[in-house]
Amino acid sequence: MADQSEPLQPQPLDEWLLKLLACPACPQHYPLAFDVDKSVLLCHCGRYAFPVGTDGIPNLLVTDDKIVNPDADPSSCSPPTGAN
Repeated sequence: MADQSEPLQPQPLDEWLLKLLACPACPQHYPLAFDVDKSVLLCHCGRYAFPVGTDGIPNLLVTDDKIVNPDADPSSCSPPTGAN
């Protein structure tokens, strides 16, 4: 039986899944990158962050996003290298 006193560690996200995910909040739908230390997915534009649960499931609901940089403007951000 697992020790309930220790907090659960976040599960890593698979690379293939990260390649499929896109930001639902910005109109450009930029790719998301996983910040392991904060357990969030960060939009390429730098404005939005989405939580990732300890079960490794990302929460991509726009109503649950956090604006990490209100000055970041997705429309003025250049597309990431290798984007279609």
